[in-house]
Amino acid sequence: MKRQRRNNFLIGQVVHRLKECRQARNLTQETVSDHTRLNIGRIETGRHDISLSTLAILCDYYNVPPRELFQDIVTHSSCRKDRP
Repeated sequence: MKRQRRNNFLIGQVVHRLKECRQARNLTQETVSDHTRLNIGRIETGRHDISLSTLAILCDYYNVPPRELFQDIVTHSSCRKDRP
């Protein structure tokens, strides 16, 4: 079986942003899990890739457009704007 490619830098940024969305709404992982049927604890650890469908569910739940969720997120550390 072919090994799946993984971008830990990108995943870390996305899960950080998702966690910020949850915390800004004063929601617990348990509450979000109950409402979405997703394992938010597992998602927020960033140890597993999440699908576009899962991202869509969370964007809808948090009422955040995907473009806003991904705003200023880059694919690699060398792409960061704050680097010289």
